[in-house]
Order: sequence, then structure tokens, then C-alpha cells
Amino acid sequence: MTSFPNVELRLFDESSFTCRTIGAFLTLNVDDAKLVFFRNSEVVKEIVLRTHVSANRLSNRVVAITLKKEKPEKIPVTHLIAFESPRDLLRFLSCIKSCDANIPGTAMDSGLSSFDKRTDSWSAVQYFQFYSYLSQQQNMMQDYVRTSTYQRAILFNASMDFRGKVVLDVGAGSGILSFFAIQAGATKVYAVEASNMAAHCNTLVQANKLAGRIVVISGKIEEITLPEPVDIIISEPMGYMLYNERMLETYVHARKFLAPHLRQPIQSTKASAARKNELNRTNHVSPRPRVNDDEGQPMDGTVSGSSPVVSSPDADSPQSDDELTVDDGDMDMQKGEWRTSSEDGVTKRSNRAIIAPGIMFPTVANLYIVPFSDEALFAEQSSKANFWHQQTFHGMDLTSLRSAAFAEYFNQPIVDTFDIGLCPALPCVHKVDFRTVSETQLASIDIPLHFQISTCSTIHGLAFWFDVGFLGSQREVWLSTAPTEPLTHWYQVRCLLGTPLFVQEGQALNGHVTMRANSRQSYDVQIELIVPGSQTKITNSLDLKNPHFRYNGYPPAPPPGSHVRSPTETYYANLCLQQQLQVQAQPSAGLSVPLAAAAAAASGPLFAMHPATAFVQTSGPTESALPQAPLQSMQMSPHPITPSPLAVMTHTSNPGAGIPQSHPPAQPSAVLLDPSTAAVSGLFCNPTVSVVAEDSVPQSTNGWRPGNLNLILHIV
Repeated sequence: MTSFPNVELRLFDESSFTCRTIGAFLTLNVDDAKLVFFRNSEVVKEIVLRTHVSANRLSNRVVAITLKKEKPEKIPVTHLIAFESPRDLLRFLSCIKSCDANIPGTAMDSGLSSFDKRTDSWSAVQYFQFYSYLSQQQNMMQDYVRTSTYQRAILFNASMDFRGKVVLDVGAGSGILSFFAIQAGATKVYAVEASNMAAHCNTLVQANKLAGRIVVISGKIEEITLPEPVDIIISEPMGYMLYNERMLETYVHARKFLAPHLRQPIQSTKASAARKNELNRTNHVSPRPRVNDDEGQPMDGTVSGSSPVVSSPDADSPQSDDELTVDDGDMDMQKGEWRTSSEDGVTKRSNRAIIAPGIMFPTVANLYIVPFSDEALFAEQSSKANFWHQQTFHGMDLTSLRSAAFAEYFNQPIVDTFDIGLCPALPCVHKVDFRTVSETQLASIDIPLHFQISTCSTIHGLAFWFDVGFLGSQREVWLSTAPTEPLTHWYQVRCLLGTPLFVQEGQALNGHVTMRANSRQSYDVQIELIVPGSQTKITNSLDLKNPHFRYNGYPPAPPPGSHVRSPTETYYANLCLQQQLQVQAQPSAGLSVPLAAAAAAASGPLFAMHPATAFVQTSGPTESALPQAPLQSMQMSPHPITPSPLAVMTHTSNPGAGIPQSHPPAQPSAVLLDPSTAAVSGLFCNPTVSVVAEDSVPQSTNGWRPGNLNLILHIV
């Protein structure tokens, strides 16, 4: 039984079209068969939930309960219930929905949108509250890979896909994508945002003098209406592992707002191919009259105006996902004009497929899945669970919960980044086309796996990342979250196995990943890996709603065993070379590194800077002057090092004399550095020889060791 305080109950009289208040400040109890209203333990009204009961939401706080009589001539009885908060109303509708399943013969009309039907009310409240904070919007906007890629994708396709078009921004947030669409020449953008961020978005629109061109609509895509069809949909609907938060379903649902000539199903017959060609020739419809929208506050789910209104279909209709509700008519697909629709105002349109590429940005997505080997991560998660293996923790035995703790830690997807060298196989790819996928397909996802192992290793789990493509009419642009690309706020996701699996080189590894959507706006993930020809099968279940954020801000280290030469020998060889250079060094006004043993030594090596590559090059023998020390990269500082300006002088050499022509014999060729240089990292690359120079002013504080060594020149 569920209780709701401070409820007001009224009886609607259909004959006189009036309402009579039965009671205010009542308490409502809901059980499987009836609604009981009482005050101070005294029952005020009891409504039995029989067959032919409908519950329809009238506003954010009011719901109408209608009991239809068995005899058609009888007038239905309707009660209006006003709740204390919108959250209480959503809880009540959820209870009614469960009652619908428990009462035989009922035809409950809950009045819920498709979003509310698939989402727990508490999850929706938390979700929209999270995105209503400016700090969270800032976190996404400062992901410059994400933001810049979206801007370039839109601007690269401005003239054909955006200029003069009507755009729908799904989940607009701060409205940044809407501004990009305006930059690309869009005539009007409808920015739909369900959280309280809609008010901040409208503030930015007003401040940037774009009121009227960007229309902010406060509400859910599943519940709002638009005054006209749109030509293109833009959104950033991806979550961790692509699918988390289930916003992809909202993005796909928004296809109902596309202009009808962009929403025709893709068929394989010759007639349909001819029809598609005809539609493509008439793709650019005649300009439609625009609406003089209110340029003040963001609109609450509806937009008023004189144009026909494309509205959200009835949430309770079984065809709601495939219908386009038009108040005044429908669009003629060949002439671009409005024509009269059916009597009920609903024209059946399939939103499962559209023709022209580029009318949804992003257009497609690839989810990549690959096995990985990471002993450190596995040991880290195991050690957390070992806390519960203590028998005398402050005198208490915790061991009975160790198994539950182990399962909980290994049920958490790991959100971080890693080196691609941890993966001993090529990834499998799961492709999604947002123009054709249905909402039902996004609720249940099955991905078959087949890997060919390239290196003997221990498999600890599966790693996931995704790419999304913007297939514009002029150019394709891709946004990648791969571990080989610059890091984004999506990172990568790794799902551990409870039991590691050892595999041999050349061995096949099969399995599948199953993702089932849940009402918490996430997915329950099931992983299964099978070694063909054996009885080995490893499984694990994970909760994508409860990830572990492990990223520590440092770049991932390469996997152990990546060194092909001794790092210690390389390090001390660098020190020896540095000492030799100190002996050879000549005083100069700035910091200098002499690179010739002696000006008169014709047999010595000559070092100069290559004019095209800026690499140090030699002419003459180098074996007698410098030992051939193999070089391996070494992390000499845990802090990021920013390269300082480097001024390089290059000279034309005289091979016969072994001396640069631009210097007298006493001045050998040199690489001159800015005296203010504190550290230079990664300017030169060579796998064999390196030269280490020491700063003459020991003021470096960037963590280099030993002493103030801060420059490595790799001699080619």
C-alpha cells in the first residue's frame, strides 16, 4: 500500500460541467483494488478500481479518474485528484499502472508518456536535477574534443544541411549545439530541454540576441509539441558505453517531428526506389511561414502560433511511436504544402527509417568491444573485496559478506582510460544507425563476439568505447572515444570478469554481450566468453547504472614488458654523454650545447640541424665520440611538461674541413637555446643515441631527476 498526503478530491459533474469539492488535505491510500481517501482515520471516499477505469493526467499535479458504467446510457463518474507535488503524481500513476496488471479486465489509461512509462520517477528526478547544474554543463562544454567536433561537423555541412533549415536540438542543455546551428545558417532552432537548465539556456539566447531564431522549449521530447516539422535533428545523446542514460531512445523518438518527406520507410522494391528518387528531387520544399514566437521565457512544452502544430502523439495509443499528430493538416510530400488529414487528426507515419543522410547529427554509431589483460586492475578490485575477509575487525567477523562484496565490486563497470597495448585481439564492432533503429531495438541489445587472440595473455574482461559519425551531405566527421585518441569525458569502460581466462596465441574466443534496459535509465549487462572446443565458459553481470570512476588524471602507462632495451642502461648512458658534453662545452652568452669534439679534429663527427625536419644530424663517424647507447622512453617526472621555445641555428657544413662555414675554427656548430628554457621534452626522437644537457641556471622545479637535468636531445 502506498500513501499520499495533502490530497484534494473533487467530483466532476458532467451535466452541469462543474466540480464539487469532496475534501481537502486528505490522505490517499492506494492498494491493488481501491483508492481510499480519509481524514484523521475517518474514511471520506472510497473508489473501487473495477473494469473500464482510466487515469488521465491533466496537469503536473492533477489526475482524472474516470469510472465508466457498464450500461452505455449511464454517465461516467469522474473524480479529480490534486496532489501535493508532481513527484507524488508520478508515483500515483506508477501505482495505477501496477494495479492495471492486477485487476482482470481493466483497461487502464495512465496518461504517461513513453519516457514516464520506461523510467522510475525517482530516477527521472535525479537525472534532470543533475543536468540542471551549470557545473555539469561546463564539464561537457569544456570537453573540447566533443564540442569542437560537433561545431566542425555542423559548419562543414552548413550550406546543404543547415542553411535555411528548421532544426530540432534534443536535450539542448546550455544550447551550445543550437548556437552552432545558427552559425551554420539555420533559419530557426527549437531547443528542447527537460531540466531546469532550460531557463539558463533562454538567458543565453536573450543575451546573444537570438530570441526568435532559437526557441527554447521546456519539456520532454515525448510530451512537447512543435509548431512545424523540422528538417534536421541534432543532439548529444551518448552516455558511457554509448547506451547509458537511455537518451538514445529519446533521440530516436524525436524523428516524429521530421518533415513527412524525410520520414518515409526504406523499402527494397523497385517502386519504392523510384518513389525515393522522386522524394529526393523534391527534398527542398518551398519555404514555410515562420511563427512569431514569444521571445520571452522558455515555453512549457508547447509552442503557440498560426502554423499547424506537430504534437506528441497520444502516449496511450499502441501506435504512439509511429504516429504523427497534426492539428490542422499534413504536409504534401511532393509539393511541400499542407493537405487535410484524417478526421481524427492522426496520420500514420513510420519513424523507423528515413532516407537522406545527414538529417540526424550524429547519424551512426559504432560500439567497439575487445578483451583486455590488466593484472593491476583485477588485483585492485579484488583487494577492495578482501576488506570483508577480516575475522577480527574491531572484534567482529566480516567474512560472511566477502562473497557479496566481491560480486558488488566486480559488478561495477570501470570508467577510465588504458593503453591499447593491453588488448590482445582486434575489437568487434556493433553498428547503430539512428535513422533506422527503433526504440524497441534500443531496449534490448544482443552483440555476438568473436576474437582471434594475437598474444598469449590472461583475459580479465572486455573493454568498450564508441565512435559516432556525422554523415553530412558535404563531409563526414567522426567523434571517437577510443583509447588511441585524445581523451573525452566519456573515457572508456571496462567490464571485469570474476574469473580470469588464460588464452593462447592464435586461439579463438567467442561469446556475446547482452544489454537489457531497466527503469533506472540504464542497462543490465551480461557478459559471456566461451573458448571453442572446450567446456570453459566465463560469465559476469554488471550494473551500468553503478560505475566506478577510476581515472586519476594521468596518462595511462604502457603495459608491463613493453621495454625492448634496458631502461637502466639507457639512463646511465645518458648521464655519461652529459658528462662528455660538459667537458666539451664552451662559454657563451646563452645556454649552448657544443656538438663537435674539437674544431680542428677533422676525423670527429659534425653535428648540424636538418633544415626540413629540425632533427640533429651528423656527418662523419660518431662511434669514437659518442657511445651507441640505446634509448628507451623514461617517465622522469610525474607532472606534465610543456615544451619551451627553442631557437635553433643551422649552418651549411664543409664536409672536407668538418667545420661550419659560418663560424671561425674556434667556434663549432651549436644548438642555441633560450636562456629562460626550463624543460624541453619530446622535441627529438631517435631509438639509439641521446645527449643530455644541463641548465646553467638551476631553477627547474618541474620534478626532473637527477639534479636539474632538463633537456634530452636525441641524436640522429
